[in-house]
Amino acid sequence: MTVEKEPIDRRNFIRDRQYGSRARDGFRHLLCRIRSGAAARIVLPAYIGHSPLEGSGILDPLTELGIPYSFYRVDERLNIDLSSLENELARGQVFSVLAIHYFGSLQAELPEAKRLCERAGAVLIEDCCHCVDLPGRGIGDVGDYALFSIHKVLPCDDGGILQRNLDAPDPGPLPPHFRASALPSRLWRDAAFDAIAERRVDNYRRLSAKLRDVDGIVPFWEKLEEGTAPLNLPVLIENADRFEVYKRMRARGVGVVALYHTLVDAIDPEVFPTSHDISRKILNLPIHQDVGSDEMPSIVEALRSALTGG
Repeated sequence: MTVEKEPIDRRNFIRDRQYGSRARDGFRHLLCRIRSGAAARIVLPAYIGHSPLEGSGILDPLTELGIPYSFYRVDERLNIDLSSLENELARGQVFSVLAIHYFGSLQAELPEAKRLCERAGAVLIEDCCHCVDLPGRGIGDVGDYALFSIHKVLPCDDGGILQRNLDAPDPGPLPPHFRASALPSRLWRDAAFDAIAERRVDNYRRLSAKLRDVDGIVPFWEKLEEGTAPLNLPVLIENADRFEVYKRMRARGVGVVALYHTLVDAIDPEVFPTSHDISRKILNLPIHQDVGSDEMPSIVEALRSALTGG
């Protein structure tokens, strides 16, 4: 027996990550490697967006590859409906399940979803594209694979990550045309994610406090769960046209988004009314690490004015 003086096994406690141009490219590459059988399908949460400029980072790869898919329900806060997921798995012919950590909030039911997937022989993929890679939080470590988006969290134009966990099969190297440029990879490796998370949480709490006396909106989350580093501050617009509010705020220079203002056509409003209700009302306010406390009043005033038609 030989006990080495220094570690030599590069598989121990080291994430197997590949840096690509976009998360969707890593997703497409992974699908090609793990799909089993032409009839096999992937099960998705019933809250998938689409835009005319960007398409759908989730549905487009499936369509391009001709992979069948179906949906499981999410609740009014986009949490996994475990009974719906279990029903979809019970139908059979499922090779994979996708779980999304919407707006950076981790899915509390993910461990149970993982157990359901294991029982059904399905691979669990975590979509962490809205997440900050916090040390010690195990973000992306529950599923068999995980996807991250660099450009949604850090200041660059592209960049995604495909992560393989535990004993999941090796999907092989990303094709050269899918690989990331040097900047996104360097930024992700060098980023002080703990400080970024602290700033985002502080911004979220400061802005939330200032929004309490704004009529016509409802906070999407009742409270920010411990350990969550939010991508943005989501609210529901109750008494105004969300699209008009969005346009007015953008015109005033506030970088709001609406995730997702348009759901993919396959998500039937009669089957998934909760998803469509969220989609009609959601507005996501900026609280990223570049936002300063002195900008909070301008965000609040722009929202208040937009809600009243100003």
